[in-house]
Amino acid sequence: MDKDRSQIFKIITASVLGTAGSTLLAFSVSLYLLARFGVGQFVLSQALSASTAIITLTIGGFLVDRVDKKLLMQLLQLLSVGALIIGWIWSTSIIALYIMIFLLRAADGIFSNNNIAAAIGQVEGDHIGPLRGYEQTGTSIVAVVTPMLAAVIYPLTSIRGVIGLEIVCELLVLVVMSTVDFHRYHVESAVDDEQSTSFGDSFRSGWQYIFNRRVLRIILLSGLMVNLAGGIGEGITAPFLLKTLHMSTGTYGVAEGMMSVGTILGGLVAVRLMRAEQNMIKSLFLWIVVDGVALIAWSLTAFISWLPVAWILAIVFGATTGLALSALNIPLVSWLSATVEPGMQGRVFSTFIGVAQLVMAAGGFIATAAVHVLPLWLLLAIDGAIGVAVYAVGQLLGVANTPEAKVVPQQQNG
Repeated sequence: MDKDRSQIFKIITASVLGTAGSTLLAFSVSLYLLARFGVGQFVLSQALSASTAIITLTIGGFLVDRVDKKLLMQLLQLLSVGALIIGWIWSTSIIALYIMIFLLRAADGIFSNNNIAAAIGQVEGDHIGPLRGYEQTGTSIVAVVTPMLAAVIYPLTSIRGVIGLEIVCELLVLVVMSTVDFHRYHVESAVDDEQSTSFGDSFRSGWQYIFNRRVLRIILLSGLMVNLAGGIGEGITAPFLLKTLHMSTGTYGVAEGMMSVGTILGGLVAVRLMRAEQNMIKSLFLWIVVDGVALIAWSLTAFISWLPVAWILAIVFGATTGLALSALNIPLVSWLSATVEPGMQGRVFSTFIGVAQLVMAAGGFIATAAVHVLPLWLLLAIDGAIGVAVYAVGQLLGVANTPEAKVVPQQQNG
């Protein structure tokens, strides 16, 4: 346990450092692109970021399952540093910044996949949940604090100065993660996947693995709907709060902050509630409906005439959605880490993550078009209704009674 505690501390430290650097960079690059190149180039940079989901969905899983996870982590960190150096040297070139953004997002996507898949070899299965819960809490706190620090740091330096700080953060992540034992536990895979040597065969075998297991099919299909709703929600939350509820900038900042606080609390709740005998599918659908109901209640604040009350309730319901999504994701990722065959985790996680990113992007496009046709409160209510519908369909199909996969047995090395 002491060794696992050390492993967990190192992994969380690296995650916090990485989140701090990437959040600072994202905030500063957004301001820089808008100020120097205009809205059009900023939107294009966001599209570039979204396009890396294709890499995560395809080649990312192949690499995670075929390359030693510690070596892959080190290579990805060096790729990130190389991308940042390009941006630092040619910071006045929009092309160089596009290259930097694309490479960073691609490396981050594969790194996240690799980080999740590596957990089964780093810590005992029962400790994966606490690892992910405390990691989520730590990174969420950093994500709340860093933009405020960035607002102070960016005006005092230049974009090159911020990129330099991010290079330092990435190198620190590399150093810390290099001290983590990626092979503390050995797990024998029951899946014979040696024949899938080509990329095409490997990609197909990943999808076959998912669709041959009912529990994974349920997670993937329910995730499609939840992430579609998430994409719609991301596109309409700010306009709803600012336009429909007429929040001031300061109040809106509080609302955004409380959603992050909800995420932090969700991480702590997830750690407390996770049990080895927990029915993960039942828990998954429970948090989906909590999120859906909170969104519907949130939408109804549009009909409260006394704005201070509407604002308070909107902040509470917004925080509830953050809590529900965090409490949903952490046990899910932990359970998958402990049950999916190690030789398939890269492809399984890359499929889930890549599909989620693509569907969320689709939800964003839907929201962009729908705001011109439907009132914002109704869109938010529809967003919540999707979650409730997923829960209702799940109950009708009896998914809570779906047999769960068995935890993959581990053997401690050394």
